[in-house]
Amino acid sequence: MRILHLCLACFYIDGYNYQENILPRIDRENGNEVLVIASTETYVNNSELGYVEPGEYTTFDGIHVIRIPYENLISKTLTRKIRKYKGLYEQIEKFRPDVIMSHDLCFSSVTDVVKYKKHNPEIKFYADTHTASYNSGKSWISLYILHRLIYKYAIRRTIPYLEKYFYIGISEKKFSVKNYSVPESIMEY
Repeated sequence: MRILHLCLACFYIDGYNYQENILPRIDRENGNEVLVIASTETYVNNSELGYVEPGEYTTFDGIHVIRIPYENLISKTLTRKIRKYKGLYEQIEKFRPDVIMSHDLCFSSVTDVVKYKKHNPEIKFYADTHTASYNSGKSWISLYILHRLIYKYAIRRTIPYLEKYFYIGISEKKFSVKNYSVPESIMEY
């Protein structure tokens, strides 16, 4: 089976034991072909969030990673918050996954994933959420513009195509229901 992990809503940090690292490793150990498509956001010098150049490499545990660039918008800040990526659809199409696991959905290019699912209805598309009031939507602009407008629009477009929407805690579930109108019927802890 070909399993694609998308780490485009936030950072992806090599060598750590976040679920974004562990799940692909387990998938590979179970005999699956695994690809991680990630943003360029990561820990720089193992201490602070920063950005690296786009590129491809294989991690120490054999996971192939493609870091794709953002499409440039008006400013770097806007570009990094809207999270529209160059060439995402083409990368998905090239890999031809049987399963897509998106680690959160807060990126505007999630519409490319929906497009792929529409053209390949037999694939399984899952997502999880790490987004909650303690880590997101801290300012008025972030909550009302970014989350309740931009991300909500993107997430609502994915809902008809998701098998499941996993939340990692009750705060994440509440945030998704309140701010993105995710129906509880597709949610699972």
